[in-house]
Amino acid sequence: MSAYTKVSHSVVRNPRLTSDAKVLLVYLQGLPESAATTKPLGEHALDLGMKPRTYQKAKESLTTCGHLHEWRWQDGQGLWKAGRAWDALDRTSLLPGVPDGSAGAEPSRG
Repeated sequence: MSAYTKVSHSVVRNPRLTSDAKVLLVYLQGLPESAATTKPLGEHALDLGMKPRTYQKAKESLTTCGHLHEWRWQDGQGLWKAGRAWDALDRTSLLPGVPDGSAGAEPSRG
């Protein structure tokens, strides 16, 4: 296990991400994948000492900036299930030739 975690500049320099959201994202990024996905996100926040409202704001910030994706579905018995995926990179900002990530824009011809 390494003693450090690499963090993308897009996370560190993003002014829309709160500092708590950045800490939560870096914490998740440094965990083994099995540990990061088996435990609810709120429990990871509690491990970091975040209070519930702080966690809600961090989660909202991560969702708004495209780093956290959540979905819900009903299983065959009618019970609701939830899933989530987090990503250290905002994939919408990686469209070729589109600096703001707007999906409707044409890529630049170079």
